[in-house]
Amino acid sequence: KGKVPNNIDERCFTYCSQTSRGRAERREPNCHTICLRKVYPHELTNFLLNGRTGKQTARFPLPPEGQPISGPRRDDLDSPATHDDIRYWEEGWYLWTSRSRWAGQEQIDLMSYSLAAQ
Repeated sequence: KGKVPNNIDERCFTYCSQTSRGRAERREPNCHTICLRKVYPHELTNFLLNGRTGKQTARFPLPPEGQPISGPRRDDLDSPATHDDIRYWEEGWYLWTSRSRWAGQEQIDLMSYSLAAQ
């Protein structure tokens, strides 16, 4: 009890295609990545608080692509985000997709990090 489960909580699939002409012209391949992520309750809990062990629910903001389009952006410094504008990770399933080879690689790199570090 109190241990982090060893369940698989994220799977990503990347597939790419290339044409003969694209290869001859050294073009980037067309890549797509799809990730399915399950957030478990233990990921939303802080276990170490002020040097003592305990549990407290934490609120971790979703990454920019999970925020409302009309909501705050990192480059929009003139309109600071209000508490109601920010969406947070919750327990459940999340789908992430991209048509960028580089964004797919970044997402795969992020699989090593906790919600708080993402």
